[in-house]
Amino acid sequence: MALGFEIGARLQGLGPVGEAAHAHDVIGRAAPCNGGSRGGRAYKFNYAKGIAVDPAGGAVYVCDSDNGRVKKYTARGTFVWQAGVGIKANGADVAGDGSVYVADSQNARVVQLNGATGAQIRVIGSRGNGPGQFQYPNGVAVDPDGSIWVTDTTRDVVQHLSATGAYLSQVASPGGGDTHLQQGWDVEVLGNYVFVSDADPASNRI
Repeated sequence: MALGFEIGARLQGLGPVGEAAHAHDVIGRAAPCNGGSRGGRAYKFNYAKGIAVDPAGGAVYVCDSDNGRVKKYTARGTFVWQAGVGIKANGADVAGDGSVYVADSQNARVVQLNGATGAQIRVIGSRGNGPGQFQYPNGVAVDPDGSIWVTDTTRDVVQHLSATGAYLSQVASPGGGDTHLQQGWDVEVLGNYVFVSDADPASNRI
């Protein structure tokens, strides 16, 4: 039997084999989904562009991009908090300490939030083309060692930063070929491997 839920407009939980799980009553007891309409309240979104799940407790973090918010829900879909006025984020990931890193794309920065309260811990980066700077950070992933990897889609680079934002290295550059990107979009870390999606129509590759 599939377990899952649907939140707002629209975030849907999936069952173990990827089928949609229609457990609307789980959310409905907390607040109605109102047919999946857009909005800015707790259970509504206006372009929910990024999502991250805390593997420790199952909490779900959603980048409600056009509302300029990051929202937290329990593993069963109950609203916990919304934070980050003006954060236009496209990507997020959860660190081992429970904090949340969000790629604040339109503001050219990465913001670290307290996972328990939503309070801002720090801002990483600024707009620019130098080390540790961004033009359009679109994806962020937390490494097992606590450092972070950030895709800068406009510049087609992937930067490796410490947990506090110190520049460490860059692992890709614009162009064709195996070590280059034409539209670096998202990033994920698995063990010693860093996976980057290249969304350019001529590339369409990982």
